[in-house]
Amino acid sequence: MSIVEEKLGALLKLERERKGVKLDELAESLRIPVANLECIERGDVSKLPSEIYFGLFAKSYAEAVGVDYAATVLAIEDDLKDTPEPPKSTKKPVRPARDEPVSDDENVTTIAESRFGIDRDMWRKLMWAGAATVLVVGGFLVGRQLLRDMQRTTDISASATQEVSETTSPAPVGSREESYANYDWNVPAYEEPDELKLKLTARGSCWAAVFADGDTAIYRNLVAGRVYEVTAKYRLTLSVAVPRIVDIDLNGVRINPVSPSTGRIKMVRITQVNVDSFLNPPSLEPAAEETPTNPKPEIITPVNVLPETGDEIDTLRGLLNLLMGTGNEANTTSSPESLPSEINNEVDSASLPVGANDGR
Repeated sequence: MSIVEEKLGALLKLERERKGVKLDELAESLRIPVANLECIERGDVSKLPSEIYFGLFAKSYAEAVGVDYAATVLAIEDDLKDTPEPPKSTKKPVRPARDEPVSDDENVTTIAESRFGIDRDMWRKLMWAGAATVLVVGGFLVGRQLLRDMQRTTDISASATQEVSETTSPAPVGSREESYANYDWNVPAYEEPDELKLKLTARGSCWAAVFADGDTAIYRNLVAGRVYEVTAKYRLTLSVAVPRIVDIDLNGVRINPVSPSTGRIKMVRITQVNVDSFLNPPSLEPAAEETPTNPKPEIITPVNVLPETGDEIDTLRGLLNLLMGTGNEANTTSSPESLPSEINNEVDSASLPVGANDGR
């Protein structure tokens, strides 16, 4: 809870009471719980889901009671900056008495003096010399490794450059000059694009968010029957919770920015570059199937079904005997003369070669 939030909540509460608006009526019109509005008036952020909700609810609260949210916040911050700070204390901290235990460094120095006869100053000099030696040796090893890596990189780049120079040849200077001579240096004058005008007509209550050129234009629940208009110069970002109850017009043209895969409108970006794709969407009619102009006739090859060999003729005669009801042993061994004359003629004509019956 900060001072800015407390003062902002108190000002909003005073303005609401001055206009005679009850808290429950305001909560119903804004569709915000009464408990959250009470937190806004107290400047208590801890009872809200997050700090972001305080700014959103406070902005809607201010618009409902006719208070300029941004100007009020800036005025409160300027007022707090003008408030003088309390003087800082110039007293120096008092050092504690030397009744502390001996540090590890002093203890090590005392042991070195007792065993090796080295005083404290000499011991410190030896420690600094050892640390400097470690740094010098480490720097030398690191520098040598860096030099090796640099030499290796140089060799690789030189070999690659040589291969490229062998495989490619520079373009002739004359061709460059000819291309520059034919280049059109007349750059067209800059024309400022038309503004992007978005209109939302709510046929029911639903949440929507619109950002115009990076600024928040709409971030609230839409009221049924109201029309919301937003103008941007370069880009718009649109999100609608229930697209089927909101009519969306862009530059006076009804558009449908619903995603075909999800059926939602979530963070749809409309810019000066892709505005034509929303105003003139591509048609989704299926392409007509092409029919051949000169279809080729299907060629059917005749199949010879007449028997060609003697075994096939005997098999055919046996089948004819079975069909005539002469399937016993006596009829099976009967001669061809016992068959009807028409069947014998057909079988005999099938056994003849092609063209033999032409003289009949």
